[in-house]
Amino acid sequence: MKLIFFVLIISKLVFAVEHKEVNLQQSWFDQFQFAGYYMAKEKGFYEEEGLNVNIRPFNFGVDVSKEVSLGNADFGIGRETLILDYLNKYNNIVSLYALFQNAPLVLLSKQDLNINSIKDFENKKLMATIDDANQVSINAMLKSQHINLNNITYLKHTHNINDLIEDNTDIISAYLSKAPFILNNKNIPFHVYNPSDYGFDMYSDFLFTNNELENTSPEVVKSFRNASLRGWEYAFSNIEETVDFILKRYNSQKLSKDELIFEAQELKKLAYYQNNSLGNLDNAKLQRIVDLYAVMGYIKNSNTRDIKSFNYKTTRHGFTQDELSFLKNKNNFSMCIQTNQYPYQKLENNEFSGIISKYKLLFETLLEKRINIVPVENENIAQKYLQENKCDFATFLKKEDYNIIYSKNYLNLPLVLLTKDDNSFIYDFEQLINKKILILNSQVNVNFLKAQYPEVNFLSITDKDQVLNQIQNDKVYGLITDIPSAIHFLKEQTIGSIHIGGKFEENVTLSFGLNQDNTVLSRILNKLIISITKNQQDKIVSDYSSLNYKEVVNYDLIFKIVGISTLFIIFLIILIQREKTFKRKIIKLNESLKVTIKNEVDLNREKDEYIFKQAKLASMGEMIANIAHQWKQPLNRINVSNQVILTLVDDEKPTDISIVRKHINDIENNIFYMSDTINDFSGFFHPNKTMNLFNVNDAISKAHTLIKAKITDIDFNIDIENHINLKNYENELIQVVMVLLDNSIFKFKNANKQDKKIDVYTQELDSYIEINVVDNGGGISSEIIDRIFEPYFSTKFKDKGVGIGLYMAKMLIEESMSGKILVETQDEYTHFKITLPRLLENN
Repeated sequence: MKLIFFVLIISKLVFAVEHKEVNLQQSWFDQFQFAGYYMAKEKGFYEEEGLNVNIRPFNFGVDVSKEVSLGNADFGIGRETLILDYLNKYNNIVSLYALFQNAPLVLLSKQDLNINSIKDFENKKLMATIDDANQVSINAMLKSQHINLNNITYLKHTHNINDLIEDNTDIISAYLSKAPFILNNKNIPFHVYNPSDYGFDMYSDFLFTNNELENTSPEVVKSFRNASLRGWEYAFSNIEETVDFILKRYNSQKLSKDELIFEAQELKKLAYYQNNSLGNLDNAKLQRIVDLYAVMGYIKNSNTRDIKSFNYKTTRHGFTQDELSFLKNKNNFSMCIQTNQYPYQKLENNEFSGIISKYKLLFETLLEKRINIVPVENENIAQKYLQENKCDFATFLKKEDYNIIYSKNYLNLPLVLLTKDDNSFIYDFEQLINKKILILNSQVNVNFLKAQYPEVNFLSITDKDQVLNQIQNDKVYGLITDIPSAIHFLKEQTIGSIHIGGKFEENVTLSFGLNQDNTVLSRILNKLIISITKNQQDKIVSDYSSLNYKEVVNYDLIFKIVGISTLFIIFLIILIQREKTFKRKIIKLNESLKVTIKNEVDLNREKDEYIFKQAKLASMGEMIANIAHQWKQPLNRINVSNQVILTLVDDEKPTDISIVRKHINDIENNIFYMSDTINDFSGFFHPNKTMNLFNVNDAISKAHTLIKAKITDIDFNIDIENHINLKNYENELIQVVMVLLDNSIFKFKNANKQDKKIDVYTQELDSYIEINVVDNGGGISSEIIDRIFEPYFSTKFKDKGVGIGLYMAKMLIEESMSGKILVETQDEYTHFKITLPRLLENN
């Protein structure tokens, strides 16, 4: 059996992820200084990475560096002196990032003591802990001003700013994020002596771990670092919410809200000091700090430790010493590729393209080495080249050769079904029983699928050019392949009647093959694969997965609207010729109506490149159908008026002109109504995404207006206060509400029920509002409720939908509008709950 580069993984059940237990040791008592870690835990960022994090509180006497070095704590938060600990004591610690690009430690003095510069410090009392007095930035600042430190009286630190206020000390070391708040509140003027003003800016609040954890569990280290940075980004972007959470859960120091907000604002300045990126750790700056320690005499003479090994960013993704030596001795790498397997790999006119080419570029960046491509005709030659060391690693290989080892999977892709447009959407292989299904030999393990689903007639094929013709001519039901390959097929079709008509839980995965003796390179590739972020993976795949998706649109209805409008225009032209006095006005209205209808039809025929815009087209089709429902009555009234006018005109007897005018006015009013309907919602389809302050009741009323034509026997109730406003994306909220209402209406069609009800109501929270949509249409089965937000999952078939409405609603609410959408069901009731912030910042 051949198992090539794409290895099929059958996974029918969703297994619970076992979370890794890790510990984080704080360096001080609870305050905003650790808010990023609190929020990463509270918001589930750690949990998403498979981590269960225990945040250990600080106690006097805890040596954080020692705890992490010995492995008693997995991660720690270190002060400025962590660099000294690394150089002099604990050579196995490694810093994952530096949160503060400039240390918050400064010296303070009251203005009324006539201490106007550092030179006035002599013969004064300085309160500082031993650590503070020995921190290089403070001492370097003092020595740079030629201060004799022996002429300063050092006092043991009480960590109480009142000692400065009450003149128990002249100068005190303190943090910019805390002491100035107290002095300002007491209206006490003070001087700040900041080492950064004298050229001594230091890193502070390092997140660090030890080399053992980095080497044995690189995924844990990477995940903890990424989740922690996400936590800090959230904390700094949502300061008030974070402060409220600290007050509730982590306020052991009994700090006030104003005090915590002041601390947050000051720490945010230090974290983004000189516009550095969050967590930046630069080797050049580290070396300057080391040089300063050396000049100040803090480094032991025997220490020759390279500071680059202290920086996680330059430890080369957790490479061991033998892996680093391997890379040092390797000038470049070579990769065997097959030249015509697009969209994965293709070599044409010496230009390498495809998904694998993107990974090649990414690996070259991470390794800082060139990867040369070695073209081969097939996988057999690639295997031969690997065994002869003519290339270092390759793609599209047989798994039956035991001389080949394989890297970690670096990409998972779901299997999809290409089929004709008029076929029902498929989400399980059981739906394909007794159907002929094509499978390309180079992509999916045919024998494995045949064994799993013997009642499906799987047919292997090698000629890609015949695939679309066989589907189009009904020789087969469809083709099983992966998403990028499916998109490539659809781009090549000329008829346009084939689409993605199914998505399965089964996946294919991508990996590299290597010579079995090349274990060091295998470990290096695995660590590179681990280091690739989800955003990087998504970008690579999206470059080769863009398609103008097709959507089921009721074109018959559109043609009827266009046809009726055309007949109406002809009638208006005849009427204008007979009634010269109304010519200019009716022509203007006629042209306006013509342009409006043309714009709407053009919008419905546009094709987008992403699945999200496919959902937009679905909503547009629904909205046009609803508009058409609203147009029926005015069109009927126009037709009646037309008949009356024609009868009067054809009658040889004198005609009362007032009767003609009345019916013409009726026609005009109905035209205005139809035009207003279009204008009210034309902005809904506008491609520009504009945030605005809008009234929630008005937005939901607009959605109701467009969909109410379907609600003939349903008791629809809106209970929303008129004063509730949101600053967010109004059109997207309208679109989501329409999806939910349409979903409820569809359920009523299949329910034998008399008292049909849909309720929409709100609940106001502190900085959020809840929008609730409840129907009694029979509820949702417990077997499918967890899947209703998945793309392409639907209980509807053919022209009823393909399962992207609720998926689109979830993406709009959670990704675009920074909210949350949940669904609950009990007995006959279904309850959708939308939570949105009142004011969304426009980043």
